[in-house]
Amino acid sequence: MKKAFFLVLFFSIFFSKGNTNLDSVSISVFFDKLNQLPEKKDSLFKEILKIYNQHPSSKSVHDAYFYNLAKYLIFTGQTDSAKVVANTGYNFFANKKDTLRLAKYHNLTAMILAYDRKFYEAIEEYKKALEIYDHFNQPYQSALIKSNIANIFFSLLDYSNAYKYSRDAYLYLKSNQRFGVSTCHWQHSWIIFDKIEPTR
Repeated sequence: MKKAFFLVLFFSIFFSKGNTNLDSVSISVFFDKLNQLPEKKDSLFKEILKIYNQHPSSKSVHDAYFYNLAKYLIFTGQTDSAKVVANTGYNFFANKKDTLRLAKYHNLTAMILAYDRKFYEAIEEYKKALEIYDHFNQPYQSALIKSNIANIFFSLLDYSNAYKYSRDAYLYLKSNQRFGVSTCHWQHSWIIFDKIEPTR
């Protein structure tokens, strides 16, 4: 009887603690469905807001909501609204002193700026994200940010800087067997290497 009691207690504690993580995943899943089924936007948003409102102080739920909503708005061309959401998310985590999560919102802001063709401002935001990921020793995330920076320099025909950032990202991802992360990145890398290497 005592054993059964402790098992019930354990599972109730486990699921109550894991609930916010499960709900943050649910929010991400609903946003994925939103991209696939835009005709169900109203019902899906209702479900997303229902989950979000159940956890007013959860960092993981707030992160899933702000980040995915901003990405959804970017991909649907609503960059002004995306900027407001990204700033809201940034301020929320700045107030929580959650510096590592701020990198995601610098990345989001950079995506918005790049979408609006403000490329040099986007690069500066990416560099802020990169500085945070480097500080917290997050080499995989740093490599992805470097890939994003390289793609912008590539678009600007600045092949020297594109090569520098793309090479750093490529070498880390290759050495850690993280192939297949971004086909676009590898295509750009080889084009950049082809343009730069002969002149080096």
